[in-house]
Amino acid sequence: PSSSLVLFLASSDFYKRQRFHYATRFSDLVPVLFFQHRGQSGFPIGVEATEFDNIDLVNVGYELSVQDVREIKRLISQRGIKRPLVWIYDPVNYSPLIQSLPGAFRVFHATEGYFLEGESWNSSYDYVRIHIGRLLGSVDFLVACSQGVADSYLSSCGYTGPYIVSENGCDAEYLIRLASCYVPVHDGSVSPVALFQGGINPVFYKNLTLPTGDQVK
Repeated sequence: PSSSLVLFLASSDFYKRQRFHYATRFSDLVPVLFFQHRGQSGFPIGVEATEFDNIDLVNVGYELSVQDVREIKRLISQRGIKRPLVWIYDPVNYSPLIQSLPGAFRVFHATEGYFLEGESWNSSYDYVRIHIGRLLGSVDFLVACSQGVADSYLSSCGYTGPYIVSENGCDAEYLIRLASCYVPVHDGSVSPVALFQGGINPVFYKNLTLPTGDQVK
């Protein structure tokens, strides 16, 4: 409907990661404003078009001021929107904006296992966890990238609202299902091929060697 709008609140670049895929699919149905960080506090808010007719990028600083929030709300109001769908990736830096839109329908997309046991620890995790805990008390829906992530958010944050698990298309289970449709050829005429989707830890990459003993370059 013409009165609908989706705000994607992200920290990463529009063209990176699965945020791009979700935003472009939403844009087939409703207009999308995709927020991405471009500087520190005081960075002037800027709106730029994309090659997608229904998606505009909104460049903002990491720390939103009161004036920033007012300007963003004007952008929303100018489009005739009173209750946008707010799709949240970054639970930390958009808090002032999220709080200023009490009537919005809020969705938190849990793409990281901040509460999973055994996750590589980072000193910033406690800070993020605090913000996630506060946020989950006011969201209307939770989207998790795996059942394990969903379970950890339910048990650690006490979230009791509706949720779904929407697994990434690059997960191993998805690729294994596709691969099961094909019969591999093992006649020695073709070198082994490894498929990897995602980022490779530099420590692992430096120590990765081929069966021949050659180091991967």
